[in-house]
Amino acid sequence: MPAHMLKADIMIVIPVYNPDNKMIDMIRTLREDGFRKIVIVNDGSDANREICFERAKDDYDCDVLTHAVHLGKGRSIKTAFNFILTHYPQCSGVITVDAMGQYSIRDIDRCSEEMSINPGELILGCRNFHDESMPKKSRVMNTISSKAIQIMCGIKVTDTTTGLRGLSKELVESFITVSGENFDYEMNELLESKEKDVHIHEFPITVDYTEDNITSHFNPLVNSPKIYLVFLRYTATSIVAYIVDLLLFSIFVGAFRNHAVHEYIMISTILARCVSATVNFFLTKTVVFANHSVRKEQALMRFYFIAALQMMASAVGVTYVYKILPIAVTLVKVIIDALLFMLCFQIQREWVFKDKNSDDGAAGAAA
Repeated sequence: MPAHMLKADIMIVIPVYNPDNKMIDMIRTLREDGFRKIVIVNDGSDANREICFERAKDDYDCDVLTHAVHLGKGRSIKTAFNFILTHYPQCSGVITVDAMGQYSIRDIDRCSEEMSINPGELILGCRNFHDESMPKKSRVMNTISSKAIQIMCGIKVTDTTTGLRGLSKELVESFITVSGENFDYEMNELLESKEKDVHIHEFPITVDYTEDNITSHFNPLVNSPKIYLVFLRYTATSIVAYIVDLLLFSIFVGAFRNHAVHEYIMISTILARCVSATVNFFLTKTVVFANHSVRKEQALMRFYFIAALQMMASAVGVTYVYKILPIAVTLVKVIIDALLFMLCFQIQREWVFKDKNSDDGAAGAAA
C-alpha cells in the first residue's frame, strides 16, 4: 500500500493535559506530512488552554474530545478509541503520540510503515536508554519496569512506557476494554498482548529531551500493579503449599533421623513433596494461572514433572550444602527452595500453564 494511502487511513490520537504551542506545531507537521485524521482528547485542561484546542479544531480540522475533569492518560486513550470505532469504522489503525513534541515526524512515519509491514502486531517506538541526554529518572524507571514485566510476566520489551504506539483497528477493538485510567493503561496493553498472543514489534526512535518535555510521572511500582498481581498470587499459593511441605518435612525428619543423613533427608523430602505438590497444583491451576484454554491433563503431567525435578534438586542441594555448611538442615532447605521457587515460577508460566493456542504455534507476545 502506498505511504500516502496508508496515512490517509490511519488515525492519530493525541491525549493531552494543559497543552501549549508545541501541540499545534506537531499537528501542523502531521497534516503537512499527510496524516489527515487527528483526534485530540482534552483531558480536563485549564480554561486558559482552550485556545490551543480551538486552533486544532478550526485551523487543522481535528476532532477534539473533552473530559470535564482530568481523568488520566489511559481514560483519554480509550475515549479516543471509542470515538474512532463509532465515527471512523473504516480506518485501518491508530497511532498514539504524546503532545509534548518529543517524537519526530520521521519516527511517526516509521510507525505507520511498521504497521503496514507487521499487520496485527502492537508496534512500539522504543527510545535509546543509553542516551546520556535522557533524564536519569526516566532511565531508572523504565529499567525497573522492563525488568519487572520480563521477570513477572515473560514479556521482553525495551521501552514499556513509550507513548508512540501503532495499533490495527482489531487491536483498538480489543484494547478499548483493557483496565487502567492513567499510565497503568499502557502497561496493561502489554499484558493484554501477552494474554491474547499479540506479537509486540519494536523499532528504534530518537527523542527530543528539552526542558519542557523531559519530566516523567510514571512510577513502575504505583502505575504497574497488574504486573505484580500474578506473581503475588503465585507467592501466596506457594506459601500455603510450602508450609504444608515444610511441616511434613520437619515431621518426617524427626521420624527418620536415626538413618544416614542423606537417606532421611531424601525420604523426608520425597514424602513431604508428594503431598504439597498436589496441594500446589490445584491452588496454582485455579488461583494463579486461571486459563480455561489450558489442557488440564497436559498441565497436570507437566506440573508433576517439574515438581519431581524440583524435589530432586531440593533433596540433592540440601544434602550437599548441609554437608558443607554448618547450619541447620531446615535453614538450608529454605535457602535452596527459595532459589528453586523463582525458577519454577518462570517454567510454570511459560510451559506448564501456557495457553494451548500458543503451543499450537500462535505468535508469542515478546519481540
